Amino acid sequence: MLAEATDENARRSIETRIAQIPYPETMPLYSDLRVDATGNLWVGRYAPPGHVGPRQWAVLGTDGSQIGTATFPSGFQVHEIGKEAVLGVMTDHDTRIETVQVRRLRTM
Repeated sequence: MLAEATDENARRSIETRIAQIPYPETMPLYSDLRVDATGNLWVGRYAPPGHVGPRQWAVLGTDGSQIGTATFPSGFQVHEIGKEAVLGVMTDHDTRIETVQVRRLRTM
């Protein structure tokens, strides 16, 4: 919101409105759960509305142990997770145009 301020008065007005928004005492740690093609559980860390930045996922094996992590760019929403790739929709922050993307998984 601040980036869209046209001058210093607009910026102060926006800052005042933001300061008046009640901030929650607690927030969830995770917000998304997905199961991949092999039965692993993918747990997406919570990102508050308007969050801009990469999104972190923990990957848990069928025994509950963490077997990996994944990071996707801001604007990418996971829809399906296969053995070798993730299918999702990327929303451009500026234009709001959505594109379907397949992102290959790699092991390290």
